[in-house]
Amino acid sequence: MQYITISREYGCKGRSVGLLVAEHFGVTLYDRDIIRETVKLSGLSYEYLEEEGETISRTDSIMRLITPVHYEEKDTLFDMQKDVILNFAKKGPCVFLGRCADEILDEAGLDAFNVFLSASDYHRMLSVAEKIGKEPGDAAYKEMHKIDARRIAYYTRYSGRKWGDYKNFDLMLKTDDLSVEAAADVIIKAY
Repeated sequence: MQYITISREYGCKGRSVGLLVAEHFGVTLYDRDIIRETVKLSGLSYEYLEEEGETISRTDSIMRLITPVHYEEKDTLFDMQKDVILNFAKKGPCVFLGRCADEILDEAGLDAFNVFLSASDYHRMLSVAEKIGKEPGDAAYKEMHKIDARRIAYYTRYSGRKWGDYKNFDLMLKTDDLSVEAAADVIIKAY
């Protein structure tokens, strides 16, 4: 086993799936560890990096033209996260969750099995509602689309690729009717 990257729409239970895949192969899943290591490098707070570390809004793209200094900070944070991902990869086989790891590894010439998880809005909304502690409905739906919009802008900005495009992934998996265990099993068998 070498590297597996998992990109996902918000609410597809990607972290849970990733943990099972990593456990199966006896390797580490890197997700929030990327944030913790970037905190050490940057001196910024964990909370700030968790909020800003994988997000760029549509407004950010416009504002970048007006006030480039703030956005240079985001580019610097991305570069730090890129270094962290590559340092983790040097340690050996692992699973990465999000943060353009597929593109970063590809750019570095490191072979990875790239997965994209998606699900219907309904199933994702149920998952998000549970996660944010609200009833399924508008609040969960808005949160789901807000996070996805940020991930799309971030991925597009830093990978130069279209987020969720089948051409960028070895496996596209719709998780609507799959348990976390079944989704992990599909990835393991496909790998």
